Amino acid sequence: MTSSLKFMFGSLGTLGDMLPFLALGKELMERGHGCHMLGSAPGANIAEEMGVEFTTVSPARVSDRGGPEETFDEYLRPSYEPTFRIFAREQAAGHRLIVINQTNFSATSLMCELYGLPLVRAILCPALIESLAAPPMPWRAKLEGPLGKSYARHYLPRLFAEHARGSYQLRAVNEHRRALGLGPLGSLAEVERRIQLRLAFFPDWFAAPAADWPELEQVGFPLAPSRTELPPAVARLIAKHGRPVVFTPGTGVADVDLFFAEARRCRALLKRPAVFLSPRQAVQGAADEGVVSLDYADLGVLLPHAALLVHHGGIGTMARALEAGIPQIICPHGYDQPDNGARIVDLGVGAVAEVSRSSGEAWASVARELLASEAVAEKLRQLSTRLTGACAISRAADRLLHRFSASAS
Repeated sequence: MTSSLKFMFGSLGTLGDMLPFLALGKELMERGHGCHMLGSAPGANIAEEMGVEFTTVSPARVSDRGGPEETFDEYLRPSYEPTFRIFAREQAAGHRLIVINQTNFSATSLMCELYGLPLVRAILCPALIESLAAPPMPWRAKLEGPLGKSYARHYLPRLFAEHARGSYQLRAVNEHRRALGLGPLGSLAEVERRIQLRLAFFPDWFAAPAADWPELEQVGFPLAPSRTELPPAVARLIAKHGRPVVFTPGTGVADVDLFFAEARRCRALLKRPAVFLSPRQAVQGAADEGVVSLDYADLGVLLPHAALLVHHGGIGTMARALEAGIPQIICPHGYDQPDNGARIVDLGVGAVAEVSRSSGEAWASVARELLASEAVAEKLRQLSTRLTGACAISRAADRLLHRFSASAS
């Protein structure tokens, strides 16, 4: 078929970054449109299960704690050439391509300029929006000190400008631009001018729009309906020991030994069963009757049966805990995690345990307070009700088709 509408997704983050794109791709396919996702290796199997066309253009992330140069070289740079080839084929097939991505230095952003394609930016968390009026954590904390006004007026604008210039990434992007016959960029922020629609995948009650935010549409948390069942091992654990505490350091953390050592201490102090969730083999085969270790589980299925969640603070994991109506303890490492943790504290439904001060004893102490608080329980009930039947994926598809279908021919 020629001149059909086809959505091209670009996401090279962790599995949590890719899942909303895969869910949106499936929704658009069910509405009769083409979708092709270019992602990193962990998304391939799930894409196959969902029936979404997927091409691996980047390896799996071994760690999410590398610096910007390491991250770009290991995960982003390898994606450029494969992406260029795929777009050349898709363009030649006669589809009308719509690009949806997350970053200005994505290879798919270059393809928008090269072929004159519409660009949609998916914003998965408020921390990705650089705001002087309401900066995300950890910068927000700086505004509360004695030099807060000076920090906001002088340092923060310079910090954001330097981030947009991203000297290392900018040089690498410009190398590829020259190879494609495109002129160099002075700043990666120049890509923003090409964005025709911004979809923010979080609700306004979680992050109210600031005065200096760009125009965007907040569609809510992308909580796709779960299509799996509770793992049998977890069902047996609950039947014998009751609702567990779920511990997960996230898929982008390579060294999980210390995290799960503290998790064992925490669960023993709480006298509760536990589910350890990580793709890292270090947690497998643990000889503990009260612990079940899993490589992967659908949190939409698992967390409604849990008592509490201890995790890294990724927004997808955080949103699933809100949906399930359980308190959470967030141990942030970086990226959006400190900001997500601060917002959970502001909502009154969880706590932040800084990594440098995290221990099984500290987690257990905070967990007891959260689990005993009727105020926390009531707030969780209210928020869970707001998320019941949430249809952010459907709303995002509506916005996309309203914006682009009318002009497709």
